[in-house]
Amino acid sequence: MKKTMKPAKAGWIYAWIHFSLEVACFTWMMHHAIEWSAERYCIMAFLYDALAFVPQSLVGALTDRFPKMKIGPAGAVLIIAGLVLPIPAIAFVFIVAGNCMIHVAGAQATLRGANGKLGPSGIFVAGGSFGVITGTLLGSITQDWVLYIPLGLMILAFFLSLYVSDRIDMEAESEGFHIAAQLPVGWIVALTMVVIMARSYIGYAIPTAWKQETWQTILLYVFMGIGKATGGVCADRFGARRTSVWSLLCAIPFLVFGNRLMVISLIGIAFFSMTMAISLGAVVSVLPDNPGCSFGVTTVALFLGTAPVFFVRPSTLEEQIVIVTILTVVAAVCCFITLKGQNKEGMEA
Repeated sequence: MKKTMKPAKAGWIYAWIHFSLEVACFTWMMHHAIEWSAERYCIMAFLYDALAFVPQSLVGALTDRFPKMKIGPAGAVLIIAGLVLPIPAIAFVFIVAGNCMIHVAGAQATLRGANGKLGPSGIFVAGGSFGVITGTLLGSITQDWVLYIPLGLMILAFFLSLYVSDRIDMEAESEGFHIAAQLPVGWIVALTMVVIMARSYIGYAIPTAWKQETWQTILLYVFMGIGKATGGVCADRFGARRTSVWSLLCAIPFLVFGNRLMVISLIGIAFFSMTMAISLGAVVSVLPDNPGCSFGVTTVALFLGTAPVFFVRPSTLEEQIVIVTILTVVAAVCCFITLKGQNKEGMEA
């Protein structure tokens, strides 16, 4: 079959697959967490993040070496199996492994042949935000029938991922990304990881006293997804450095002063989320032959940023404001250093 699908189309399809994936994982986790103690829940959540995020660099490197592997459909099969297996420990391993594999497949499908466009990747990663909140809400239902919903979604996701893998050229180059500054590869990767780590930790430090009702939590994740999707599109239009630096700096006053003002806070959350695809693009720029491994590097940084949350997090509004402000400024400075600016013609320079 001729490989004619464009990464833009794959981005929308994998956004739905990503949504389905997160619905499945969080429905399963939250449904079983009803019977867990608080301590066990924290341990399982930590293990979930570690096993789903960290191995993506290894899985990504493997798919870089063997790009024809149908890792997306295989991941969907693992999650389907995990949803129906009666032994929770084994089901957990299947689910986190499938999560890892589908994320890498989505990254490969939206980076290869994209000619440097970040929009498809931004749309792909945005789907997860909507899936997390949907799965969390579904998982609070105590009846076992609720697991049939993610099961149906993942069966559809299997066929969609198979459809994409048969129609997109997974051997296409990912060398069109040129947004990284002229710095050593190690510096670009390290500073980009700092940006991701800071952003992931800040996500748990944002003051949100306004978030009292379920619909408000839903809005938070919706605006987070909107920010992720528009970040890649804006980077393609206005430049990666301009988009990332200004979105982070503009987010600070909205996040700091939005503690009891929902609309103000949501604007800040959208701004704050816009650097997701840009961080990925920066790593791919210096590792153009390894898009899968590049994506894995960003997920390792995501885990390293969230891991401290399980041990320490700000407890007062003053601490939240200080952490949000300092870490956001640090992230903005790192983006300014690692990303190219644009010349008068609007080209990266």
